Amino acid sequence: HAWSAGGSLHDDKLDDNNLTDDNLTDDNLVKFARTRLQAALNKKHQHQAAVFDHPALMALDDYAALLERKPNIASPLRLHALHWMRQRYDTEKRRLSTLSFDDMLTRLDRALASTGGDKLATAIRLQYPVALIDEFQDTDPLQYRIFATLYPADVDSDSRLTCLMIGDPKQAIYSFRGGDIHSYLRAYRATVGKHYTLNVNYRSTKGLVVAVNRVFAHADASNPQGAFGFAAGQNDPLPFHPVAAQGRKARWIVDGQPATPLTLWHWHSEDAVASPVYRKHMAEVCASDIVRLLNQAEQGVCGFAADDGRFQALKASDIAVLVRSGREARAIRLALYRRGLKSVYLSERDSIYATPQAQDLVFWLSAMAEPRNERAVRAALATTTLALDYPTLLALADDEDCWEWHLEAFQRYQASWRNDGILPALRQMIADYQLHGRLMAAADGERCLTNLLHLAELLQHASGQLDGEQALIRHLSDAIQTAQNGRSSNDGILRLESDAQLIKVVTIHKAKGLEYPLVFLPFICSYREAGSQNGIYRYHNDDLAVCIALPPNDDLKTIKAISERERMQEDLRLLYVALTRGQYACWLGIAPIKVLGKQCQLAKSAIGHVLDWQPGTAASQLADKLQALQGDCSAIAIVPLPQPTADSHQPLTPPPVLQVPRQAVRHIADDWWIASYSALNIDSERLPAAQPEQAADTPQDDKRRDEADPDTPLAATDGIHALPRGAAAGVLIHELLEHCARRGFAKVAADTALQVQLIAPILQITPWQRHEPALTSALQAWLDMNLLGDAAVRLVDLDNGYNHYQAEMEFLIGINPVDLQTLDALIARHVFPGRPRPHLQPGQLHGLLKGFIDLVFVHDERYYVLDYKFNMLGSSDAAYTHEALIDALLERRYDLQAALYLLALHRLLQTRLGDGYDIGRHLGGAVYLFLRGVHAANQGRLLMPANIELVLAMDALFLAEATA
Repeated sequence: HAWSAGGSLHDDKLDDNNLTDDNLTDDNLVKFARTRLQAALNKKHQHQAAVFDHPALMALDDYAALLERKPNIASPLRLHALHWMRQRYDTEKRRLSTLSFDDMLTRLDRALASTGGDKLATAIRLQYPVALIDEFQDTDPLQYRIFATLYPADVDSDSRLTCLMIGDPKQAIYSFRGGDIHSYLRAYRATVGKHYTLNVNYRSTKGLVVAVNRVFAHADASNPQGAFGFAAGQNDPLPFHPVAAQGRKARWIVDGQPATPLTLWHWHSEDAVASPVYRKHMAEVCASDIVRLLNQAEQGVCGFAADDGRFQALKASDIAVLVRSGREARAIRLALYRRGLKSVYLSERDSIYATPQAQDLVFWLSAMAEPRNERAVRAALATTTLALDYPTLLALADDEDCWEWHLEAFQRYQASWRNDGILPALRQMIADYQLHGRLMAAADGERCLTNLLHLAELLQHASGQLDGEQALIRHLSDAIQTAQNGRSSNDGILRLESDAQLIKVVTIHKAKGLEYPLVFLPFICSYREAGSQNGIYRYHNDDLAVCIALPPNDDLKTIKAISERERMQEDLRLLYVALTRGQYACWLGIAPIKVLGKQCQLAKSAIGHVLDWQPGTAASQLADKLQALQGDCSAIAIVPLPQPTADSHQPLTPPPVLQVPRQAVRHIADDWWIASYSALNIDSERLPAAQPEQAADTPQDDKRRDEADPDTPLAATDGIHALPRGAAAGVLIHELLEHCARRGFAKVAADTALQVQLIAPILQITPWQRHEPALTSALQAWLDMNLLGDAAVRLVDLDNGYNHYQAEMEFLIGINPVDLQTLDALIARHVFPGRPRPHLQPGQLHGLLKGFIDLVFVHDERYYVLDYKFNMLGSSDAAYTHEALIDALLERRYDLQAALYLLALHRLLQTRLGDGYDIGRHLGGAVYLFLRGVHAANQGRLLMPANIELVLAMDALFLAEATA
């Protein structure tokens, strides 16, 4: 506003955070201040100085001065946040009783440095006198400090202690994971005279080993800093040692002749080549050359020839293109696709949740969850993965019928999600929108489809632990955020899209430790200068300690230089890893590259260091530098950059035709299921199935015949009979008695405060608040109930832990096909025979029978199952007679439940007691406690002694094989 009105900005305006656009930082804004513009103009523009009197530029001068006086709170705030987050993280881990791998390291490190650390170190040495540390070059400072404490380098030679540190420092490329080559260098300095070098390469041909030796020997000789940038005078802690080659039995053949192992593609240019141009053109050149080689392989003149005359033609899967970034991977994959070649991209960050398909799925799920939200549906339809063309999307605004079809489709997907799961819903959407055919026509279509199906499977699995649609959407969003932060779980690793012959496009980091017959490095000149994250630099000081530099910092220029030097050192190690992945041959695309400005900046790349390229060297000097690198090494060929062609891969052999799948002729039974007592059909009524996390036959079973409002006590009763009834009430009472069992029945009975604590959660629920006296009295009475009639055994007498009882014992019984009516008749003959009861509906049990027994206890070497029932049989104690209890048991078919429980206990005792088990002596029976009848003459107890004949008959019935 000041610019257009010619006014001035005052301090109150300068303090306004709305002064600048979000995309215009303070640093960029003050470049237009009056003073800085005057300094930037050269003399021939000084006649335009009048413009500097403009009020806006003068105001920016004031703004620049204000910024200079502005205190820097970012660094203190970050430090404060860092300490707070660390404390919070530690607090949460303690609350969850969780230890991470980092915690194990830090705690051991602190323990070794503490007062009693010597004793701990001695104990560890006695247990592990010999240690072998593989991949030692990736050790971090904390790990090395632990190793150095446990196995000091100056230990006596006759000591039993031995520590072998095995690693190749030239392959230390994981600084972003915390790996620190300087830890290796400390160990190197501490073990002078104890170094051993493995000097034979078993991976590559002799020619390729000779070529790589030449590359790094040249770098070592032409650079004062040595091949890897660590040399200082005569001291080089990371020297290059040429290696010998064991060699391979086959030779690399092109056009029927042995080919050069290392090829340098020389892009001759008088001017520096811009990085995007370099990347695009090198991708085309590389893809064209791969097509040329594969087409020759089809003719039998390109491949691998063994000394015994056997020849193996080159295949697409023999080829790897190594890259540094996803941008490079996309460039080469697109170039390959245009030539009819398929590829797969593998990277260090190959998380399924980091893919575009994961982000698009968030929109899909949001639309499925709210199919009447037109904005959500439009967002889903506009996703890249759905790949609808622009005319189709534009038509949605005018074609109401088309728009209604899409809305109805997402309503169907919501119904499928709720009824069958998210996997069937997503598969239906993929089919409806014909994604398979449309995606497979794209370059990365197979990859996209594989990602979609993989994500659908992961979401289906996760939905089992989540409650509702929005919870699953949040789960996916959180997983995406975690992947974007560089972390992911094992189940999030990308799957290969097919088993077909694919060219591998691999990041150099991912390729470490692997080997490929042919390796292409078309973008080897690319680099990325060391930068800061929010102004924060990480570097090492002269003592090799890790340092973090926070702004403002007077030594920022020096720190940037150190950080850049360390970046170059790691890039050189990446170059070494890349060049040593090949078995037979390797290609490098070399050009006088530039990133910014007009000057060639090859000196900033690792290959530039190898070539001894100095800043300011003209682009035209590249040929001389390459000649110097080649020297007299016949294993290296310098080839003018080939011209890319549009030729496509022409396989002479047609792909194999898939055979018709065999048809299954044997019938596979589909009636196998996991059943429970409460899942059986009784008297034409389907009982509610048990939830996995609760007993398979909980008091919810009682609900189907207790139709009164569970929150309404009977007006004519008081005390225990006035307690709320229904399934919810039964669940609460069961949980209360389960807690009593866990704490110990006797302990609860003797501790009034503990009783209050256990009852308190129930009393917070309407309408339990007014029943505290009745519930407290009832609990004492239940704990004092006589369980076995004549034998005076109460719950409080069972307080001897799991040797005498176990609460909520889970069981699974295997069942061969059993006819339910046969089982029903068997139980009716043995349990209260002749008395009426509802019948089991026709059906079959086959699979597993699952259940939870409220309590299993032992008395006088006899084992019993016990089940609590909170059923309301009447409004007074008189309603709980022995006959009334039997009627209630049969009406609800608890006789079936008791028989199943006793069978489960019988099988358990057979296993646990072994040959000493006697069913007549050890199997006691079933006890049913109708808790509301605790004050009746029988205390609401129904004891059913074990019917041995019934248990054995059921055991045989469940084990019987099905007959044809």
